[in-house]
Amino acid sequence: MLMKRTQAQASNRQNSVLKTQAPALEKEQAGPIQYPAPGRDTVEATLLRDGGSPHRAFDLEDRLLEFASRIIDLSEVLPNTRAGSHVGGQILRAGTSAYPNHGEAEAAESREDFIHKLKVCLKELRETR
Repeated sequence: MLMKRTQAQASNRQNSVLKTQAPALEKEQAGPIQYPAPGRDTVEATLLRDGGSPHRAFDLEDRLLEFASRIIDLSEVLPNTRAGSHVGGQILRAGTSAYPNHGEAEAAESREDFIHKLKVCLKELRETR
């Protein structure tokens, strides 16, 4: 009986979080995916497949800043429970550290240092997934 009640409470929490995030998710869906014509280069083809445009290939810093902003918004809508605070804090730390880590990578002293700092940035982004 207690287990059924706990599962029902967890389900209700998930539904409430999804309802608060649903309007934001609907805004992001901009329409059908554009598939590239054969023969285009890989970066442009990937961006068009993902619904982007070719000029997005080099605005990584802007995209990381937008990602950090969305992570902050996500952490604000998590439930104010012990688990929500724990997960929210970890997501907040990992998701917002990619932007300054990228800035550090741009100021790298050598090629190896640059690669190492970008790997740290990638590690934080993967931790946020």
